[in-house]
Amino acid sequence: DWETDSNGDGYSHYAAYALGGSPHWFVPGMVPLFEPVPPAGFEYLYNRRRALDPSAYILETTLALTNTVWSLVTGGTAAAHPELADYEVVTVPLSTDGKTNGFYRLKIAY
Repeated sequence: DWETDSNGDGYSHYAAYALGGSPHWFVPGMVPLFEPVPPAGFEYLYNRRRALDPSAYILETTLALTNTVWSLVTGGTAAAHPELADYEVVTVPLSTDGKTNGFYRLKIAY
């Protein structure tokens, strides 16, 4: 079952498959990252399985978690993953200019 999280790491079997993890143990390298990019920004990095449709990975943002409206974030670039041949690393630039808060989520459709 794709929705099962049999190892209790907070990621379903499908998320582990899509991000480069394992359904049997937690793999820290599969967790998406925010990396600071001075002076006013970040990069959001995540692993994307080459066998999946790239449009299945949906990065969204909102200004408040109480807000039910999430906006699509676009503009990422992909490069070969340095360790996992079946994956690429997607890097999405995020600007913090004029923002005091913000939340992001990565949805993976199947």
